[in-house]
Amino acid sequence: MGKQRSSTLTKLWDRAQQIDPVNAWASTIRSRIDQPPFQMDINFVAKLVPLMETFNRYFDAEVRGTHHLRTDGPALVIGNHSGGVLTPDTSALLAAWYRTHGLHRPLYGLAFDAAFGIPGFATIMRKIGQLPASHQNAAKALRA
Repeated sequence: MGKQRSSTLTKLWDRAQQIDPVNAWASTIRSRIDQPPFQMDINFVAKLVPLMETFNRYFDAEVRGTHHLRTDGPALVIGNHSGGVLTPDTSALLAAWYRTHGLHRPLYGLAFDAAFGIPGFATIMRKIGQLPASHQNAAKALRA
């Protein structure tokens, strides 16, 4: 019985070594990142902004100084959030931006690549104007 158990555990261990979840996830992320960067759906954003404002009230998130943001030409706004998987500052900024500038002036953001590996979430990210973070996408966003 001991040898059979040891053999079974060895086989399971060998099989586990063949499964490479990190590379599988990285491959999924790469396939989602390689999509065209600009897929914002302004109608989706219009429906989502009121939900973002509700989310912001729950977290007591606020954005100050929107009057300092440029009204013409490109602008670079950088956020550093420490909310872990929750980033109330992102929804606060998006809601404040569209409240101040209207939906005719889109806001694009750079987001951590791994977020685009989450099924369903990647689609939402793209629809609200998020791009996988890279130097190339930053330059494209500033030219948009």
